[in-house]
Amino acid sequence: MGTARRPPHHAAVSGRGGARRRKGPESPDLTSRTDTRPSVARWDGYQSDRADVNGPALTARRCLRPNHLDGCSGLPDSRLDAVIRVIGIYDPDYVWHDLARVWQTPVEGEHAVGAMIGTPFAERAAGLIGAGMAAAVAERIAPAVDEDMARCILALYRSAAQPRMAQLGQDLRNAAQRPGLALRAADDHFVGTETMHRRAAQRAGARIEVLEGLGHWWMTQDPTRGAAALHRLWDSIPR
Repeated sequence: MGTARRPPHHAAVSGRGGARRRKGPESPDLTSRTDTRPSVARWDGYQSDRADVNGPALTARRCLRPNHLDGCSGLPDSRLDAVIRVIGIYDPDYVWHDLARVWQTPVEGEHAVGAMIGTPFAERAAGLIGAGMAAAVAERIAPAVDEDMARCILALYRSAAQPRMAQLGQDLRNAAQRPGLALRAADDHFVGTETMHRRAAQRAGARIEVLEGLGHWWMTQDPTRGAAALHRLWDSIPR
């Protein structure tokens, strides 16, 4: 009899696009200890014509098609496990950060992304580095901040404007049907408080891994720690 193959993993690691996939020391291998390569077709409820898998970060170089941010409630039944780093945004008390609210506002959002893509590459990279992104990654992402990404940013954040996320959070209990991991970077203040994160994770039946000392761009600051957390989840699930 043949050995049953393990279903693909789903890692929902949100963010705003990225550079084309390249191997590098900042991108640890997440496939060496699994039976199948991680399957990535969704980005916290978004679908991409072209999804690249490289370490714990998911990047979609071109346009992301809105899929109503169905999040945890819409994970395909074939998936064995799910990973999410922004579960706090599904808490009913979550309020989007200032920049997100600008992107969600007609006219103001267009002006904001227009200014962003009109900034020289070096200044874009410096801004990303200042926000905590690793320099080597920021220098690759800066040239990819273009009109396509600007459209994706506006579509993503506008589809997720409150009360949409609070409404989606009502279905978190559906995620408890399969093993889950809620990653929380302790210094990431964009995706809800610790209380929101733990409350939402409890509703979803997800285990929590806290990445102390890391912020919003933890997957570039210390990707090895994030990868280790994913492996701990996967290794805990019977094959």
